[in-house]
Amino acid sequence: MLKKFGLLDLINDPNRTEPVQVAVTFDGGKVSRFLGHVTGGFKLVDKQCIDPKYGTFLFGDAHVEKVQSHVHWFFIKIAFA
Repeated sequence: MLKKFGLLDLINDPNRTEPVQVAVTFDGGKVSRFLGHVTGGFKLVDKQCIDPKYGTFLFGDAHVEKVQSHVHWFFIKIAFA
């Protein structure tokens, strides 16, 4: 995943002093009166992320463009209880 979004090259760059940022996130909600869910995953938040489809910066050329979190959020586990 890091390679697709152009972050693996940044991690391997010996001249880079800033860490690559990836956020771990959880969300949940009710499915019905007696059933709920919790979803855990990670989201790409580093300003240097490259959109693999278009080859442009995910957060725009100025690195501040607002992007919906579901665009670059990847779930790992869903639990129903």
